[in-house]
Amino acid sequence: MRALLLMLALALVSPAALAKTRSRGSVGLEGRAFWGFWENDRPTEDLGLALEARVELAWDEDIWSARARVFGRVGALDLDRSILAPEELYLGISTDRVRVRVGALLFNWSATEAFHPADVLNSRNFDSNLENAEKLGEPMAWLEGHLWEGARFEAMFMPARIDPRLPGPRSRLAFIPSSFDLGGTPVALTLGDPLWTDRDGHVGSGHFAPQWGARISQVVGDADISLQAVRHSDRSQPVFVATDDALRQLGSTGSLELRPLYSFVTHVGLTYTQVVGDWVLKLEAAYRHFRRTDTTGLARTGIFPLQQRDHLEIAGGLEYGWLWPGTDAEGTLLLEGQGYVYPDGRGDQFESPFESDILIGYRHAFNDLAGRELLFTLITDVTTGPELLINLSYSQRISDVWSIAAALRVAHAPAPAGAIPEGLQVLDGDHQLRLTLTRHF
Repeated sequence: MRALLLMLALALVSPAALAKTRSRGSVGLEGRAFWGFWENDRPTEDLGLALEARVELAWDEDIWSARARVFGRVGALDLDRSILAPEELYLGISTDRVRVRVGALLFNWSATEAFHPADVLNSRNFDSNLENAEKLGEPMAWLEGHLWEGARFEAMFMPARIDPRLPGPRSRLAFIPSSFDLGGTPVALTLGDPLWTDRDGHVGSGHFAPQWGARISQVVGDADISLQAVRHSDRSQPVFVATDDALRQLGSTGSLELRPLYSFVTHVGLTYTQVVGDWVLKLEAAYRHFRRTDTTGLARTGIFPLQQRDHLEIAGGLEYGWLWPGTDAEGTLLLEGQGYVYPDGRGDQFESPFESDILIGYRHAFNDLAGRELLFTLITDVTTGPELLINLSYSQRISDVWSIAAALRVAHAPAPAGAIPEGLQVLDGDHQLRLTLTRHF
């Protein structure tokens, strides 16, 4: 990665390159508040203020190209939110039928609004909306070739494993609590470095391992169909484990370190979208085969299974759009659902917060000079009772270079008395309000 940065810098700083370099970006101030932030005795950091920026440089010369898009956020109150990560950082070469890129790349393999079984290639920052978490650039060598009319083939080799950004234990969005009670004694929980299962089932902490993926896409009229296969370290759902060493130190330190464990997965999936009049049909499906993990020296914690089960994820959706009479505004009705199928049985542990959920939503685009847009979504679990995840967001430009955005999020998913929260229940009560003011350049 350092060599790539040096090559990219040399390509962009020469006088000839500077004349052909395009740049753009944004700087924003974001405030985030969770319900209950005024309570002084809460163990979580419920009020946040952050400065965030995104800068993009692009350069093209004949068949050569280079891109650098970096995102950063500095938390003023919740320091765990600070992040600096490349979204795209690559050198590329393109001909009429072939494109090659080497560096950090960002992919969108999803067809649906909230459920994404096929979109697994990029690591994510989970200190954001769980159903649409921010993506991080994935280092790889990528090849795309045009096969015949409407068809293209992609192949990628990924030499390194990039950690997801997990919320800290003091965050309301944390996967693990900040402490727990052990026989009347409080025990603090800390988040350690990640562990990885390799293709042989052995567990280690190294970040370098060969992974690969391939995808073929075909456009047929108004339909777009893609098939994909990936063998990689899946980071969409970590398992949290305590090592034997951490358990031995528990008595002397009063704290327990938990480490996220990511499985090696063979993933086969598809996406399908088709426009039929005013309707858009969507389908995503993926089968995941988990390499069995050697659990020697590991202890499972919480509600996540130490050995995740092979399963088929299926997500489908419908969109219906129309123009409001007498205006330029466009309305879109959203309906989606996702389900899991376990060939060997589900077991007593859940694999995802969205195993049996549906989404109902509405998007209103005013199509005016301010670019105003309103989005409402409601996600509910159809199997475990009255669980609701409601999102309401609004955005618009307030000048040529300034924009504002506001989002309200309500999570109501109480767990039964005495039960361990699972699914959407882990978000219960994490209502939040987010306001962002952005300067574009």
